[in-house]
Amino acid sequence: MFSTVLLFREALYGALVIALACSVLGLLLGKYFTIAHLIIANVEGAKELSHFDPRLVEIFFRALPDFLSPFDALWVFIALRVAWKIPKPTTIQVG
Repeated sequence: MFSTVLLFREALYGALVIALACSVLGLLLGKYFTIAHLIIANVEGAKELSHFDPRLVEIFFRALPDFLSPFDALWVFIALRVAWKIPKPTTIQVG
């Protein structure tokens, strides 16, 4: 019985880590594709670039601090809060 509880806790912790990582990754990918689209659409000579061009990835990491705002911190907080609650088991009252 005790080993089952420990195994369940480890699986729950793994699901929690995956949920938190996916929420932050989703926000970063959204920010990346927004910045990449803005560069491709508005910068002269960048029209032939792919969204997956390594130069765009480099530009993204250099430009990211300029594109972050307190509103992004709010979205990170909301995403992490929701991701924290998802893998938690619910209790069921029987009888």
